Amino acid sequence: RLAVPTTGAILATLLTQWQQDPWPDVVSPDNDVPFIAAGGDPQARLGPFAIALLNVDVEVVFLPYRQPWAHGHVEAHNGVFARKLWRVRHFETRAGIDAGLTAFNTAYAAYHRAHWPVARRLPSGFQPPPDWCWRLSQSHPRPIHFIRLVEAVPEDRASIEVLHTRIPVAPAYLHQFVLATLDLERHPLTVAYEQDDGTLAPLGEHPFSVRWPTRPSRVWQ
Repeated sequence: RLAVPTTGAILATLLTQWQQDPWPDVVSPDNDVPFIAAGGDPQARLGPFAIALLNVDVEVVFLPYRQPWAHGHVEAHNGVFARKLWRVRHFETRAGIDAGLTAFNTAYAAYHRAHWPVARRLPSGFQPPPDWCWRLSQSHPRPIHFIRLVEAVPEDRASIEVLHTRIPVAPAYLHQFVLATLDLERHPLTVAYEQDDGTLAPLGEHPFSVRWPTRPSRVWQ
């Protein structure tokens, strides 16, 4: 339970948790405001949540905006939480909520722990550098991924939106989901379509100018 679900509070919670349990290779966050890729910035600027996770060697897959039906694993987790705790317990105090959350998280981790790698943990007492939310470390040139629905925007032209930038896609893929991958080292954006056999068919590569925050973010400070 977070008193204020800000990006900074969520990142602090994740860093604490990943010192106890292995942290993932890939994170696919929900679309709530603290998690989104670019925030309200009208330019193609990465947000602090994405930069912070990339700096601890985690790839990020951003799901389609405002489309919960495309967030199967997120909604499935929310459903388990609701069925196992939120709808079956009556809480009268915040202390009771905290106790219930602790019990739920302990049981959930025990269920999944057998499939987690043992060695991939952050060092105990890990503290990120001051600029970890606003500057990408050169030693972590991880790609960043976006699952997007091809829409007839603008003016009935098939395209997807990545970091507030419209990318054209062939009209044959209208109303289909595609995977856009941004190479943060070389800066091309590649778009691909998953075929029936699970392989990716490339749909094109586009130059993409990534903008970085111009001053340290207050998210973590």
